[in-house]
Amino acid sequence: MYFDIFQILILFASFQGVIFGVVILCTKKYKGVPNVYIAMTFLTLSISNILHIFFDTLSLGIINLLRELYLPFHWLVIPFLYAYVKSFLGIKHFSKKELLFLAGPFVFVLLLHFFQFLYKYQFDNSLFISKYYESGLFLWTNLISFLHTFIVLYNTYNIVPLQKGRSQKAPISKPKIKWLKKMIMSGAIIGGIGFVSAVYLLTVGNSRIYVTYPFFISISLWVYTVGYINLVSPIGLKSKKIKTIITKEEKKGLGTFYEIDLVVKNKKYYLNALINLQSIAEEFNISSGYLSQLVNLHAKKSFTEYINSYRIEASKKMLLDNTYKNYTIEAIGLECGFKSKSNFYAAFKKEMGITPTQYKKTG
Repeated sequence: MYFDIFQILILFASFQGVIFGVVILCTKKYKGVPNVYIAMTFLTLSISNILHIFFDTLSLGIINLLRELYLPFHWLVIPFLYAYVKSFLGIKHFSKKELLFLAGPFVFVLLLHFFQFLYKYQFDNSLFISKYYESGLFLWTNLISFLHTFIVLYNTYNIVPLQKGRSQKAPISKPKIKWLKKMIMSGAIIGGIGFVSAVYLLTVGNSRIYVTYPFFISISLWVYTVGYINLVSPIGLKSKKIKTIITKEEKKGLGTFYEIDLVVKNKKYYLNALINLQSIAEEFNISSGYLSQLVNLHAKKSFTEYINSYRIEASKKMLLDNTYKNYTIEAIGLECGFKSKSNFYAAFKKEMGITPTQYKKTG
């Protein structure tokens, strides 16, 4: 069977993605953990695309055997992208829960297809193993992979800092934050195209590969754009100047502080009136003295002022929200983690220059 023009273009772009990945991994000036993750993103994505095109176009014996054995590289693409974003932001820690959610599905699907392959060739040679675009195990696991993609991309987007806000001390500039968000959002859109393609193939029963062309072409454009930015544009981490600055900041513990800051914000630890320096330090296996230094250096505040700044932001929203119009000022302060009305008033006035009551009236 021959390749049509679209398949040739997709293959060309996919081989280009492989080249991008190999160049990043093998060139010294691109050396760095973030670049390793983005290179692996390109490689797993591009190899997956090449296999999809080859396996469903060619009917050679070895090709059919490899197709039936199946290596689900596409399950690793978004996890590597997630790792890239975390590393780009200077966050080095990966929890066991994160690693399980990122790598677990790949291992499960790999074993699932391996046992299907083993069953056919050891117990029932008549077992039919469907092609990628026919209703069967391949297509169903592909559909589920897109759901996994959306969840991982949502979590990836949430670790990127806000572009505004005094409490955000991101180790990267606003242009790079915008670029990260655009990269993630475009990935989500492409995932949506793939999801629609998979649903169509399952419901309509059309096994023609051209249904997936928009998905593969979108991936090719994404790989080219992101690869070009990392290899040529100063937005990526290939710039020695940028890399040096980040390294110096990391030595000061900025990556560690940023990771702690994300947890405090996302898990809303500040709403707990009993939260203290020691409890947060223990969670991250660091000393309370070191945590205090990190907060003083990067938030430019004491630990109490740092926690109170989040509490004040939460109280400001509640003070102006009609949902809480029947709450007293003291009740709002307690809801936001302050231990008493006086404590709330003092912290609020120190931060805002006016009392909570005055703020509510002006709002």
